[in-house]
Amino acid sequence: VMKDLPKKTERIEWCEMTESQSTHYRSVLQRSQALATQAVTSTASKVLMDLRKAAIHPVLFRREFTDALIKEMARACKQDEQFRDANEAYIIEDMSVMTDSELQHARRTFNHLSTKFSQPDDMFLNSGKIKKFVELLDGETKRRALVLSQFTQVLDILRAVLDMRGTKYLILTGQTAFDARLGLVDEFNQDESISVFLLSTNASSSGMGLNLTAASVVILFDQNLNPHNDKQAVDCAYSIGQQNDVDVIKLISKGTIEVLHLHTEQSRLLITDCRRISCV
Repeated sequence: VMKDLPKKTERIEWCEMTESQSTHYRSVLQRSQALATQAVTSTASKVLMDLRKAAIHPVLFRREFTDALIKEMARACKQDEQFRDANEAYIIEDMSVMTDSELQHARRTFNHLSTKFSQPDDMFLNSGKIKKFVELLDGETKRRALVLSQFTQVLDILRAVLDMRGTKYLILTGQTAFDARLGLVDEFNQDESISVFLLSTNASSSGMGLNLTAASVVILFDQNLNPHNDKQAVDCAYSIGQQNDVDVIKLISKGTIEVLHLHTEQSRLLITDCRRISCV
């Protein structure tokens, strides 16, 4: 069956971090080096995750929404019926662990969080990966794209970017109801005006066998630690029914932990291929 499929080409697009993103990444890296001496597994896991997030986008941290601003937002939330009886200290505590991206979206959700609490939406463009993503979309105006990320917050960032561009898209995550998923897939495959399908890699491995062959460009915005999950997600577009050659594009931030993950991923896939060959 595989030999009957069109050609699949895989390539890496190296992303230059923006100046502020690079500065933030270095600060996270310095903090990780300071914590490395503690040799605490839980701390090490968090540091690695922070490095991965910093390589993707600085809004995956809380930097723009200061403690003072959060206190003002908490007071404003108390005017909303949903939070009227809530303890203000608890609201502040909850907001304190949210990211800039989450807080920016929350500001849009609740009426009492007025524009005075909002950051400019171009904050979502302040990432080397986003700039490369926009560049790729501009260069593929006649082809439709499947865009993959393992983080729902990253998909939310991509939604904001696509909204700013006026690009028509659909999104499917692990939180999407199972009975709605096939409807989204059918809508994408049938409506050529929808140029982007955002998909979480976790949802793609749910066992439903999503067929998104209307897309002939697959963009892996970030890497899953299990490369087989990424491969399975790519196969949503590169499977029976695909009529066009498929380009699979991995976005990798230069000089970051993503480069290490890339080499590790390639080694794992090579080992798997060697085992498969030895079993033939």
